[in-house]
Amino acid sequence: MTRDIQNLLDAYHVWLKDKTALRQIDEWVEITTPYLDRHNDYVQIYAKRGNGGFEPPRVLRSLRYVSPTGSAGLRCCS
Repeated sequence: MTRDIQNLLDAYHVWLKDKTALRQIDEWVEITTPYLDRHNDYVQIYAKRGNGGFEPPRVLRSLRYVSPTGSAGLRCCS
């Protein structure tokens, strides 16, 4: 049974690597994953090198609110 689970993990790893895209944007790397958010958009993560390693990844989240004037706002977090 352990071998069967290991085979599933290996297949998942191959699938994830095949379906994940990387794109260089200045000093950032955009990582587009095969996972979908609640709007059926691919989840994207942004990473860059910092002091001795990678800075914490940033995920640009979807539009979270609309202001009283009707303009959409965007929240970005680390």
